[in-house]
Amino acid sequence: MTVSLSRYANQLQRELKANQKKAAMLGLLGLVAVWFWLPLLMPKSTAAAAPAPSPVAAGTAPAPASPINHDNKAPTWRWQDLDQWMTADLETKPFVWTEDQGRNPFALVKLPPSETEIAEAQAKAAQQEQAVQQSRSVCTPQESGLELSSTMIARVRKATINGKTYQLGDEVPVSRAIVFTLVGVEVGHVVLAREGSEFPLKIRRNTMTSNQPTGKQTAAALTP
Repeated sequence: MTVSLSRYANQLQRELKANQKKAAMLGLLGLVAVWFWLPLLMPKSTAAAAPAPSPVAAGTAPAPASPINHDNKAPTWRWQDLDQWMTADLETKPFVWTEDQGRNPFALVKLPPSETEIAEAQAKAAQQEQAVQQSRSVCTPQESGLELSSTMIARVRKATINGKTYQLGDEVPVSRAIVFTLVGVEVGHVVLAREGSEFPLKIRRNTMTSNQPTGKQTAAALTP
């Protein structure tokens, strides 16, 4: 055993002399291992350090302890009291901005219109003015595309224009700007009024021919 240990010692000395950098690195690693493992191997002391008493000034009594609620019940309040507290709390009130406080940070900043927006607005205004001028010009029912298909002479006179039935006094709209009023209903024609002018509108011949009953239909209608 002694021979083997001496042999290992001689071999270690030869290696250390042969490579000094390697020996220095091994020595440094050994010191790090000892510094890391030594605290873990040392026995821990079981005696706990007693806390140091807090200094108390002479002549001052300790503050009284808060009362303990042994029932573990939450305090009860009336809802009227809670409402009053919430109303009086400034943090629950909304912020009201006034002009004397400066600029409103939440107000939208209105930018001046660009040249493109100004041109578009002018073109739109010109189109609206042109539409108004056209609506004010004289426009007959025939030019507006109105067609009379039938008339009914009874206690309440009616007329069918463009597939819709109108009574005396009803408005016959063509568009938002052009509206006629039915002021007269006669056999085969009606009278429409607009802006103080009256225009006759007659049933077209093909409509009258198609709506006229034949002799058989007349006889069948007269047979009791």
